[in-house]
Amino acid sequence: MRTRQIWWIGLLAFFLISAAWAVATPYNGAYDEHDHVVRAAGVVRGQVLVTPARGVNDGGYPVVPRSLVPPNATCMMIVNPPPASCLGTPPDDRSAAPVHSRAARYNPAYYAIVGWPLLPWPTMGGVIAARLLSALLCAALLATAWTLALSLKQRRFLPLAVLFAASPMLTALDALVNPSGLAITAAVLLWVVLLRRYGDDEEPDEPVRRRLAWVGALAGALVVLSRPEGFVLVGAVVAVAWVALGVPRPRRIPPAALIVAGATALALGWSWISRVAEFGAAPTPVDAPMRNILRTIVESNIDYWMRQTIALFGYGTIGLPLWLYLAWAAVLGGLLAAGFVRAGRRTALVIAGIPLVCVAGGIAADLVMSGIVGYWMQGRYFLPLWAGAFLLAAWAIGDVGDRPLVHRSYAAAVTVWALVHTASLTIGIIGYAAGRRPRPAGSPPTVLEWLPPGGIAVPAALLLLGIVAAAVLTGRSLRPPAPAPPRVTPLPETVDVAA
Repeated sequence: MRTRQIWWIGLLAFFLISAAWAVATPYNGAYDEHDHVVRAAGVVRGQVLVTPARGVNDGGYPVVPRSLVPPNATCMMIVNPPPASCLGTPPDDRSAAPVHSRAARYNPAYYAIVGWPLLPWPTMGGVIAARLLSALLCAALLATAWTLALSLKQRRFLPLAVLFAASPMLTALDALVNPSGLAITAAVLLWVVLLRRYGDDEEPDEPVRRRLAWVGALAGALVVLSRPEGFVLVGAVVAVAWVALGVPRPRRIPPAALIVAGATALALGWSWISRVAEFGAAPTPVDAPMRNILRTIVESNIDYWMRQTIALFGYGTIGLPLWLYLAWAAVLGGLLAAGFVRAGRRTALVIAGIPLVCVAGGIAADLVMSGIVGYWMQGRYFLPLWAGAFLLAAWAIGDVGDRPLVHRSYAAAVTVWALVHTASLTIGIIGYAAGRRPRPAGSPPTVLEWLPPGGIAVPAALLLLGIVAAAVLTGRSLRPPAPAPPRVTPLPETVDVAA
């Protein structure tokens, strides 16, 4: 299969999976989307620099059409949320009104890219269109990462690691109006570019090196412009990859690196002008002894972080059965263990160190932030570095040949991947449609009080098509190349001795 065909099928697969979530998620159904929708609607209307709202959670008040926001936009942001029908019907009134957004001073780059459907359609239809645009952009990045991984013929498990980097958590984030999905997805692509450039068994030729440099620079710039701390994430990814791969110090800075440098300068300048790092009033500071805070982090928060790296929807309220988390963790745990065993000492230390550093950093962040804004850390914040551990492990496994065990391992892993994605969307829709309030024993069956546009069939069909496309491409990519026909050496012409 040609590289271009692989890319297009990968784009289709990842886009369809995220498109299912774009259709299935109600307004503000997950992770601060209301704040980002309002920010996007303001940016495309020219409200790039918004006046800070003092004492109101570090945000501002963009002026957006009333038809964009349902009357109860935050009704699902509680521990046991009701069905999404609690949102109510947005008004038909398109007159402008100031609406608070905690993201009102975020870098406008992402919002300018995905927010334009909210200009002609300031309705839920426009929100879904903006989600689909975000999903398409992220799918292009994942398809590029997957195509590059497949080009490393001696690293057969690297495409599988990219597939698992596209977890339900990430594909659902990619389908929201939220720059976190783009930042994480671009970081995954940056990891794969570095592995392809510096971890290949053969030095790429000059045209390939140039293309990789530009793709890596684009990925890094997207990370930097998507999140206020993006330049730190890019620096960490590059530094960790260079340590793991033993990359020598470059003799000159490649021209493509100027893209990341320019993006960093713009991001830092924006942060200074907009004062995005200022904190407003603390909503829920924790007033407890430090030892009690640490106990809560260890006993509860770490488990929450781990589940959110895989699949945890809504506002951390819609999760999967434990056995599905364990099945996913078993695949990634096996990948980490195999990579750790087969890696050199330096790479093995990095593979083991990334998860430990992420968890330790999360504990430290919550200890510091608990008294300012409450428990702040989220598992999805780990993902730009977290994914690198599994990508490095898959790379370190190296050449495993074309043995039946490889195909069986792939088949089992892809089955787990497809099963967890299917269960995630199913449970997610039920959670949005019926709410997550506990029901007493003996109560009637769950009642679906809300349905996505077009019903359940539309997101289900999109997800199924995406999973099938990914599975077919994975299977075809594992096929060994057809052996070259034997070279036939022509026999010398017969010489007539008698003549």
